[in-house]
Amino acid sequence: GSPPQTGFLPPHTAVPPAGGAGSVEAAPECVSRFCRAVTDSINQLITMCTQQAPGQKECDNALRELETVRELLENPTQAVNDMSYFNCLDSVMENSKVLGEAMAGISQHAKNSKLPEFGESISTASKALCGFTEAAAQAAYLVAVSDPNSQAGQQGLVDPTQFARANQAIQMACQNLVDPACTQSQVLSAATIVAKHTSALCNTCRLASSRTANPVAKRQFVQSAKEVANSTANLVKTIKALDGAFNEDNRERCRAATAPLIEAVDNLTAFASNPEFATIPAQISPEGHRAMEPIITSAKTMLESSAGLIQTARSLAVNPKDPPKWSVLAGHSRTVSDSIKKLITNMRDKAPGQRECDEAIEVLNKCMRDVDQASLAAISQQLAPREGISQEALHNQMITAVQEISNLIEPVASAARAEASQLGHKVSQMAQYFEPLILAAVGAASKTLNSQQQMNLLDQTKTLSESALQMLYTAKEAGGNPKQAAHTQEALEEAVQMMKEAVEDLTTTLNEAASAAGVVGGMVDSITQAINQ
Repeated sequence: GSPPQTGFLPPHTAVPPAGGAGSVEAAPECVSRFCRAVTDSINQLITMCTQQAPGQKECDNALRELETVRELLENPTQAVNDMSYFNCLDSVMENSKVLGEAMAGISQHAKNSKLPEFGESISTASKALCGFTEAAAQAAYLVAVSDPNSQAGQQGLVDPTQFARANQAIQMACQNLVDPACTQSQVLSAATIVAKHTSALCNTCRLASSRTANPVAKRQFVQSAKEVANSTANLVKTIKALDGAFNEDNRERCRAATAPLIEAVDNLTAFASNPEFATIPAQISPEGHRAMEPIITSAKTMLESSAGLIQTARSLAVNPKDPPKWSVLAGHSRTVSDSIKKLITNMRDKAPGQRECDEAIEVLNKCMRDVDQASLAAISQQLAPREGISQEALHNQMITAVQEISNLIEPVASAARAEASQLGHKVSQMAQYFEPLILAAVGAASKTLNSQQQMNLLDQTKTLSESALQMLYTAKEAGGNPKQAAHTQEALEEAVQMMKEAVEDLTTTLNEAASAAGVVGGMVDSITQAINQ
């Protein structure tokens, strides 16, 4: 028969002859070469069509944005933003809801070949994914630095990643502006992106200029902000003209105006990455790293599957009749939902300070058991006097411990109200003073001859421990979450009051004992002196 029509083939592709000498050995090879050529041509054609198809550009932009935001999860040793832990949790919940709706839209619009709506759903999903990832990275950082063995980092003058992200977004928007295929509405949306990022950069520069003491940097930040603002204003003028008359001349003017802006932003980005303005990263303990791992892992899985979902959707939008691809899309969609559920569970479980509250509660329960045992021994006159240390030294140890505990009452309460990342540090500090307090109290009681004074000392030490335990339970429940703390506000106030009273009572007893010991000590001293004379 006649050779097949080869409209798909590029001009240089020779169609193998049908039959002819020596064709037996060559046939399979020829056929496979022919198939390859056809496949390549079809692929080229699809690529050409898809590049023009609406929604494709949104997919490419989304994939680039996900690539950028993924870096936040690589090694979170500095704050991503100034969100508190529970704001991060709220943001994750909020963005996951938006993402769920956008994912449903992506698959619906791809199925019905509604390409502009498909593009919108992709952009919405991308925005939610970026917000979600930022919140997860910040939460992971807060979990890690809230470990008592970690040390928080120090915020730099500017955040170079913010500059890099803005730089990338501005460059991408400028590229879209000068793309001949760019429609009028896409031009306006690119203009909005430029305006948003340049104004954010100018604000950051103004802020940095006011925060630095270095006069050269002060001037340079202001100067850079001016350059960015002026070149943006010029670009906006050309965009307005282009919007008024959508022609080649105006597009060319617009293209020319993007160059100074890109240059100004590049210069600013280079200046902002000066090590002098850099953030000092946090020192994160091995426990801190372990604690943030589950959050990071879930967020990474979610991002990878989302990228897979967008890539699959990208080709389904152009060719919806591809059953195997639909099942791949469904698989990605399931993985995204599962990893989000896992992430939210991890964030709830890993809330900063909860583990330290549990450990501190355990310490105090043990301390109270020790006091109870000492009291029982004292009642039955079985409390053997502690050797090798004076009563005065034991009293001093108690006074020091009580003083330290007293200084931590307010810091624990304020961490419990609204500073989750401080909660673990403060409760661990408080708990560590109770062991020496109990040890000294039991020792001092063992050397006190008056049984009434002996019981007073032990009872008041126990009351202080009980009030601290109450405080820890309330602090754990409040958790540093302002929304949660609203219910626990009253209980927290009460616990603070009880602890302060217990500190006062015990301090009074210790002062009385010290002055009594002082009087006796004074008499002993004068007798010793009299003998020695």
